[in-house]
Amino acid sequence: MWITAPPNCRAMQSSTGRAPPTIDVLPSELLMQVLQHLTVPTRLVCAQVCRRWADVVRAPVLWERLPVTATALDDYSTAARLMTLATAAKELDLGTVFEPPSAIAIDRAATLLLRCGELRTLRLLDMGQYTGGPNLLTVAGRSCLQLRELSLAECPGIFNPEALASLSDGCPRLEKLELLTDGEEIFGGDVAQCAAPFCRLLGRIQVLHVRADMLATSAGPVAAAIATGWCRFTRLREVTLDPPASPSPARATRVLLDIISGQGDQLQRLTVHSQVVTDAIAGQIAARVGLKGANLRHLHLDAGDKLTVWGLRQLLKCWPGLQSLSLVHCLSLGAEGFRLACQELPDLTRLRYQIAASPDAPAGSADVFRGTRLPPSLRVLQLYVTPTDE
Repeated sequence: MWITAPPNCRAMQSSTGRAPPTIDVLPSELLMQVLQHLTVPTRLVCAQVCRRWADVVRAPVLWERLPVTATALDDYSTAARLMTLATAAKELDLGTVFEPPSAIAIDRAATLLLRCGELRTLRLLDMGQYTGGPNLLTVAGRSCLQLRELSLAECPGIFNPEALASLSDGCPRLEKLELLTDGEEIFGGDVAQCAAPFCRLLGRIQVLHVRADMLATSAGPVAAAIATGWCRFTRLREVTLDPPASPSPARATRVLLDIISGQGDQLQRLTVHSQVVTDAIAGQIAARVGLKGANLRHLHLDAGDKLTVWGLRQLLKCWPGLQSLSLVHCLSLGAEGFRLACQELPDLTRLRYQIAASPDAPAGSADVFRGTRLPPSLRVLQLYVTPTDE
């Protein structure tokens, strides 16, 4: 294995009498950085090169982040060596590539979790529970007492009463929850028994990232409990809503309004990637926030062309203390929306704004920003000009 040598390498060799350098001359610290970019099975193969490489591969810092595929767990030799190295893991990604995990892979994933006592972040991709097999969240709740972040994507049936109770009781430091899955599929077992422990879990979360309609499309008893429980989720500080899976925005809109109603005086960061914020919804948000007060400091909207300057004015009136504002794909706002944000937000430190350009004079669209008085506290300004055919 050779380091890339200069074109005149042979001339160098003939003049110095020495061969070009190999990777063996690299310090262990640099070799470790190279190995960090390899897949887990490839790292384990590298450990068989020589004794020095084996020592470097076994370094705990190399296994603090552990991305593992179900295919790797299907191989007994790879799985066995992972079991001895996983004790140093602080970040574990368990997922599949192109095909569902086998029963053997999920069994070995459960065993792997039992050895990750220092785990801080757990991400599961398409690692749902199979009939009669272990539930990975139940195992995590019993063994990963330091867990702080949990991310689930396409994991059908993984939320059952036992798993939810295990997470609530066994992971007291869990503060970030990411659910990028269908609300009707993620719950398994006796769904009615899932409502109370799931709400108890949400009551301890500070950062929530979900699809905009996920909480409204959850199984009936769970959705009803969530809708009436937002005011009890007192630790929630940040919410991110991704585009809904269904084309109808009604459910996503209801979730957004429920969050504003229940968390209007506590929420500090709100990110809405779905096009559910219209003028009408902005008016309803203003009415609900007006009754609760507002401490929101960071707002990101990807609202499409349904939010006009009137709607933006309603939002800025109820959140005058914003420090960070991002308006992306809000092409109906134009230059007037930019001026409004600069005028209404005296504490603004970061502004990201997108405007549509005319095809006849795309460069001249930037002229609309000239002459606008920026807030004195502004530190970061990002302007985007998007071509349009209109």
